[in-house]
Amino acid sequence: MGSRCLAVLALLVVLAAGAGCSVPAHLAVAHGNRLTIVNPDTAQSLQEITTYQEVMRLGYRPDGSRLAAAVCFGNRVVELEPPGYAEVASPVTAASCPWALGYSPDTLSLAATIPLRPDPRAALFGHLWIGGPQPLDRDMGLPLLALAYRPGGGELAVS
Repeated sequence: MGSRCLAVLALLVVLAAGAGCSVPAHLAVAHGNRLTIVNPDTAQSLQEITTYQEVMRLGYRPDGSRLAAAVCFGNRVVELEPPGYAEVASPVTAASCPWALGYSPDTLSLAATIPLRPDPRAALFGHLWIGGPQPLDRDMGLPLLALAYRPGGGELAVS
């Protein structure tokens, strides 16, 4: 439950940073087999999305024009476009559930970490994927449970 609270808090920070964009401010909440889109001002549920199973991680692009969702059933990351939240891309398909994801501050890149599976001996080791102007697709040899772009976007930290 704690990680879900942190994910919601992170989304609120992202929403506050992107409040000047033309896309309506929404809060996406993942809980199991559905996404709930909420108006953060009124806490009113705006939309229920039940297309995906085992949604574990979410991240809005800083300009608010895309929502990335790590979907464990299917082992992929999908991108949805507000306000209707239709799927517009599935940039990552992997051998297992993505652990973390995030957009660069300039909105040009999407990064995801994926455990190296199905090899049980490699289950704790991570793979880093970045799509954008400087793509990367590399086994890192270490667990990669979280990622964050530096505010200027020039660097990416993984832990």
